[in-house]
Amino acid sequence: MKVKTVLHITRRIGGGAGEASSRLHQALLNNGVDSKLLVLWPEESHIFHDSFFLWAKKNQKIRLFIYQLLSRLHIYNLIFQAPYTSILNICNHPEVKKADLIILHQVDNFINARTFLSKTQDKIICWRCPDFQPLTGKPYPSKLRWIWKGVRFPNKFKWVFTTETARKIALEELPLMNEKSTLTIPNIIPANIINSAQQNHFPRTKSMVFISVNIHDERKGLQHLLEIWPALEKRGYALDVIGDYNFEMSNHEKITYHGSLSSTEIFKILARSLFLITPAKQEMFGQTSIESLICGTPVISTPTIGAMDILTEYENGIFIKCNDSLNGHSILEAIDEFEKTPWNNDQISMNSRVKYHEDKSLLYLNKISSL
Repeated sequence: MKVKTVLHITRRIGGGAGEASSRLHQALLNNGVDSKLLVLWPEESHIFHDSFFLWAKKNQKIRLFIYQLLSRLHIYNLIFQAPYTSILNICNHPEVKKADLIILHQVDNFINARTFLSKTQDKIICWRCPDFQPLTGKPYPSKLRWIWKGVRFPNKFKWVFTTETARKIALEELPLMNEKSTLTIPNIIPANIINSAQQNHFPRTKSMVFISVNIHDERKGLQHLLEIWPALEKRGYALDVIGDYNFEMSNHEKITYHGSLSSTEIFKILARSLFLITPAKQEMFGQTSIESLICGTPVISTPTIGAMDILTEYENGIFIKCNDSLNGHSILEAIDEFEKTPWNNDQISMNSRVKYHEDKSLLYLNKISSL
């Protein structure tokens, strides 16, 4: 099937999944593909993309009124508590009807998935998995449990994983999945972002970087780094922390809390740092790791699902050896390994730019279209 029009559907632009949808959309546009981005979250309606809520105000007034009323009463999620059920009807949106290929990103309970899939069987549908929630109803469950028992997926439907490691885990733990219905497509980086990173040439200082949308998210592991900070400070390190935080946090002399920054500002910090450190408990891909590598900056990371595909030890990063639980000693050992390893920053940057460049988006589109 020749794909002429691609539609991305995402809950919002912010966050890892939302940003990935925006970047893939932009990459396809840059390569001459008719790509559209439909945003579901109401607060995103001011952004220059197609907004489902602005359309629904005119075309689904009753459904939207009920949704907003139940949400204000804090009972919407109680009524529509089954995964991916909704009173909203995305199927009738004109961009949904027009698209040849629809890529679902993070959609939560804005979409009634069963209805949506039954009404779009003539299209190629891909559902990207930024975590395991689309498959199991939970982002990172201790054991994967299939929530789609009895549901018949269309022949042209595919689950899309960002790493091969995640795809293999899903196939091993969910017997009702099959290999033919799965694809692995990494997140890509648009050329303008790569070019922005390429312009930074700064002397490396003895500093490390931690990045998270929410630095208080315990899954990201900043607390483990702060526990051993006195030992790292004695070694002469400084730490740049990027991400939302409350301003009541005490600022240590060698720790700088930047808050949220633009990609351009983040690249400047990464380009002058020795390494990015991500002691995360779980990570499906690791967008910040890719951005660090594009800047030629190695990554010290726990062996998460994303890091296992992105990092090659002693070439572009070091793994924190944590068996059952992460501790400060393991982080210090990983930093010891980093300090003993010679790093070719230019080679790290070049390899990553080739691997994740937006030109790959056309290859992925052809891969999807030929299925």
